[in-house]
Amino acid sequence: MQLFHFSDNPNIDVFVPRPVRIAAKRPIGLEWLNGPLVWAIQDSYEAMYLFPRECPRILLWRTPKTTEEDYQLWWKGSTAKFLVYIEKAWLNQVNTATLYRYNLPTEAFVSLEDAGMWVAKT
Repeated sequence: MQLFHFSDNPNIDVFVPRPVRIAAKRPIGLEWLNGPLVWAIQDSYEAMYLFPRECPRILLWRTPKTTEEDYQLWWKGSTAKFLVYIEKAWLNQVNTATLYRYNLPTEAFVSLEDAGMWVAKT
């Protein structure tokens, strides 16, 4: 497994933990997730971050709970791992954006056990 961080900034030399832009209500004991962290995504979920940061998007992927009816409805027989939906107004920005993928060391990160998200305090 590899961990990545995606950015439109090509010159990140050191990743410095930052708090989230807008704090979310967290369950008791998980409030620290609003604090200063470095966020990463594991390679199997990197498709979620192949877009400009502010681009609204919906991604679908099969899970053990995906019914055959849902698979036929949404995938229509495709073998694609993910389905991605974006607003048409964003298509040009998605097609012309330049994103940089940074490989991050796995040792400092802990999994959130949620869609491939990992965090590090350092």
